[in-house]
Amino acid sequence: MFKDNGALDSHVSVAREDICEARPGPPPEGMTPEQEKQLRSRKRPARIQSEEDKWCNIYSLLFPNETIPSPCESILTPKVLELVDN
Repeated sequence: MFKDNGALDSHVSVAREDICEARPGPPPEGMTPEQEKQLRSRKRPARIQSEEDKWCNIYSLLFPNETIPSPCESILTPKVLELVDN
């Protein structure tokens, strides 16, 4: 992974003949810059959203391949607590 966005920018802007081959691997830990941008966006949804709809949208953005739990259930699993502490 890259230390900062500058390192990433340098990596993705190399000459075509110097492009490396993508290697499969686990997804990076934490939020991606695109996820952060979407969370910080003040763009209003097309319709009024309930609190539960907002919860579902945020959860699916942060955990795209996970089943969305009810916002009323306790999700304080060890993994979630680890993420919150970091």
